[in-house]
Amino acid sequence: SSTAQTGSLPADLNAAFGPFGTGISDTGPDIATDVVVQTTGRFAVNHSSSVTLHNPDGSQITSAQCPFFKCTNLERQSNDFFIWAGVNWSGELGVTRLRPDLSVDSSFGISGTVFTRIAGRATNEVVGIAIDGKRIVIAGNAAATTNPGDLRQFVARFTVRGALDTTFDGRGYVYERTTNLRAGSVAMQGTNVVVGGWAPDNNPLGAVSVITVYNDLGIKFSGFNHGNTLVLPGFGSFVAVQPDSKIIATIWETSPT
Repeated sequence: SSTAQTGSLPADLNAAFGPFGTGISDTGPDIATDVVVQTTGRFAVNHSSSVTLHNPDGSQITSAQCPFFKCTNLERQSNDFFIWAGVNWSGELGVTRLRPDLSVDSSFGISGTVFTRIAGRATNEVVGIAIDGKRIVIAGNAAATTNPGDLRQFVARFTVRGALDTTFDGRGYVYERTTNLRAGSVAMQGTNVVVGGWAPDNNPLGAVSVITVYNDLGIKFSGFNHGNTLVLPGFGSFVAVQPDSKIIATIWETSPT
């Protein structure tokens, strides 16, 4: 089960939300990974193997089971539909769309779901979903064919109907060639795609945080401090974009300064 809480202040639980300011999702032994609020105030909680829908007061309305091996990310479209992404048993990227009541939207992909194998590789994880109203962008990491432990970031873009958007790098996705360059988050900057990632010690860049920006055609911007990537000291960058298009990245320091 998972617990959700609300309050007007950091330490002030809202007593009107569930019992004593806490709502519990009845999903069995599971871990919550995302919470997404609809325009009505209802909210959905992703549990990797299922998703639960709740009233604004925290009471549970319904639930749906993940159609893949694991569903790690959930995001809301402007019409309150949900995009749910993860990985299936054979290592394909899986994306499904749910209606506001968590029923499957059969008009998306094939009967509500689309599976994609990124560059012939096995997808290891999905780390983020970004939606700009017309397109759905998903970032994650896929294993290199010669070394399953070498995870490399990918960015895939789909139309709102669930088809790969082939105007994005010709295939609908970009798979990085740099060894162990791993995605950690994704955000939209207008029509650009911003990916926050990181590299472990065995990466040619060393243990650093890396930000990559792709334009509308899937081409990386250049002019950064490392050519077409922005390399920052520290580890694990998570990105967000402000209304004026400035990028905010959070980084774990490698050592106190």
